[in-house]
Amino acid sequence: MLRAARNSFSPPRVRANGRQRAGVTLAWLCLLFVGAYAQEPPPPPVANPQTDDVVRINADLVQADVVVLDRAGRFVDNLTRADFVLDVDGRQFPFAFFERITTGSGDEEAQLALARGRTGDLTATAAAVQPLDRGRNCFFFVDDFHLSPAGTQQVRSLLRRFIETDLGQNDQMAIISASGVIGFLQQLTNERAVLLTAIERIKPRPPISDYQTPPLSVYQALAIEQRDVELLDFFAAQLIKRENASMQLEQARPIVVERAHALLQQAADATAKTLFGLESALKPAAALPGRKLVFFLSDGFYIDPQNSTSLGQLRRIANTAARAGAVIYALDTSGLSTDLPGVGNETFGDPSGRLLHASVGAIQAAQDPLHALAADTGGRAVFNSNSLSAGVTVALNETARYYLLVWQPDAADGQGGKFNRIAISVQGHPEYKVLVRRGYFRLDADTMPRVLSARPQPKPGRRVSPAPQTAPELISAIVAPYPVSALPTALSLSYQDVPTLGPVVSVAVLVDGAGIAFAAPTGEPGAVVEVGGIVFNQDGRQVASFKNRLNINAPADGPRPADWRGVVSQYNVQLTPGLYQFRVAARDLRTGQTGSAMQWIAVPDLAARRLTLASLQLGEVVSGGAGGPDKAQTHIRPNIGGRFAAESHLRFRTYVYNATRGSEQLPDVVLQVQIFRDNQPVVTAPLRPLPTRGAADLARLLYEAELPLTTLPTGRYQLRVTAVDRVAKMTTTQQASFAVR
Repeated sequence: MLRAARNSFSPPRVRANGRQRAGVTLAWLCLLFVGAYAQEPPPPPVANPQTDDVVRINADLVQADVVVLDRAGRFVDNLTRADFVLDVDGRQFPFAFFERITTGSGDEEAQLALARGRTGDLTATAAAVQPLDRGRNCFFFVDDFHLSPAGTQQVRSLLRRFIETDLGQNDQMAIISASGVIGFLQQLTNERAVLLTAIERIKPRPPISDYQTPPLSVYQALAIEQRDVELLDFFAAQLIKRENASMQLEQARPIVVERAHALLQQAADATAKTLFGLESALKPAAALPGRKLVFFLSDGFYIDPQNSTSLGQLRRIANTAARAGAVIYALDTSGLSTDLPGVGNETFGDPSGRLLHASVGAIQAAQDPLHALAADTGGRAVFNSNSLSAGVTVALNETARYYLLVWQPDAADGQGGKFNRIAISVQGHPEYKVLVRRGYFRLDADTMPRVLSARPQPKPGRRVSPAPQTAPELISAIVAPYPVSALPTALSLSYQDVPTLGPVVSVAVLVDGAGIAFAAPTGEPGAVVEVGGIVFNQDGRQVASFKNRLNINAPADGPRPADWRGVVSQYNVQLTPGLYQFRVAARDLRTGQTGSAMQWIAVPDLAARRLTLASLQLGEVVSGGAGGPDKAQTHIRPNIGGRFAAESHLRFRTYVYNATRGSEQLPDVVLQVQIFRDNQPVVTAPLRPLPTRGAADLARLLYEAELPLTTLPTGRYQLRVTAVDRVAKMTTTQQASFAVR
């Protein structure tokens, strides 16, 4: 299937088609805050069901995703609409829509869209949708405010293992910390270099303590706050013994109470930051298609209703998760426990066992919020296990499939901020365990906030005036946590080491032609598209930016090339070795529609003298031309969106750097080409030696090949090229994703 390519791609030109700026402008400063989900939170807001705590599809429908497990914990398949009973606040409702969905499939996105519709035979239409291998979205929220050093090591090991064994080819994951220490890297991605760097930033924080003797735990402080006189007197006696033997018990008690209150304030602050960070991470996930799986990793914490608003925050998180289509699985990172207190405080003299008695139930109380987060969102909590990976496996298996149930509530449901409690069961099977969120709030149609509003359209023939500065809509699309799709935009990055220049990243932005609006031919540009982008390093610092305005002269009713896919804006950026994220956005000035894309790329350090491959540059070989087959011509079309026609050929190229020279001062390198689908190889070509004799530049060895796609079914794939230096006994790999349509 693999044959050598005869033609080559054009070498990159180190310049920008447009204006390239290296400085930070005021308009772009807001982008520096992307990814910092969990910084210092504002005062906890008061829950307002009329504006925030709302689960809605539209004014008439409510949905719930349901997992049904048998006694062995296996998903119960082949259930029908008639098998389910829905109870909302004691009243039963029929279903307006029912569907079984596979998480991460293309079907999931289409079926959820159909559930939000109100007309037609939705079930029949959904059955015709073809899967597109979209993959799962997994979020790992690390509660590093409540994480011991041992728990931190557990979390880091879990995340590394997930990346190596569980992260699918089309999956994406985000690692988010409650403290925000991960910073700019806490974004949804499947770039392993980004994820591994994020893991290294997770570190244990100082424990919640007042650093006094004897140590007072948060749980003991709660008991003192709730008037546990025996425990209060114990610490008061210790204070008298340590500070002033002449002090009376009545004088020592208020000091201990104040100490307990100060510790609880410290604990409440840490808990508020954790819950604020989790809610902030969930909110933007509503823009993503499909169901999201959230792992909450924590040693546990305590809810103090007198000194915090944690109960309200937990309720808000449950509603935010429901609106985002997220289910939370809480994993207790403290490991195995017996719920028996330690005996460390016995050294302070406690023959009556008051400390031991007051500490009974501490572990269970710390686990209660984890259980609430999971149960309220339709997930589960995993406690008392030294194998967090086992809990992750359970969650992945349980959420791989689910039933989508949609119903029309009564008009009075949700009025006045009323919480509607959900109970769903399977008829005739009381032994089945049904995982579903506990309830929802609902808004009236006339009070629903209008998030989207129609934009006034210019009259035909009206001239589009150039904007004097970057449009706010373009900036908003770039800073959005997830890509904006109103104007489909694709991004392609390619690293290459250029002689005399060093590392250069070639950037190509494709704006889909189907989304561009053309005016009637009046002599002016048919369409105008503004493109902008920013380059960030792994710390979120801007290192480059670019901007361009494209005048497209195609008439609205004139012919376009049959293979015209849109317009391309190209740039080249010189960068030092490191990890970078490119964020780009495009805006149609006629309609105001915007689109965005983002991508990470690692620029290697060739000075380290390690065997390295340049990025894989992909092109599509197609046949075209008029006059019959004899006059048809074959040409190469650079492929930016990574989507190839099934009848075409995939052309790719790369460079091998730092190959060690052996006999006759020539390198000895062999390469293997593989194509993967769902992490499984579907094409494996034999090892091929890289020709080096007569090469123009032994420091940059060019390799090109071509691969027919006719035998590959529709879907997403990964091209993987491995180079082996047989002189230095070194190996390196480069990969690129593509789709066959």
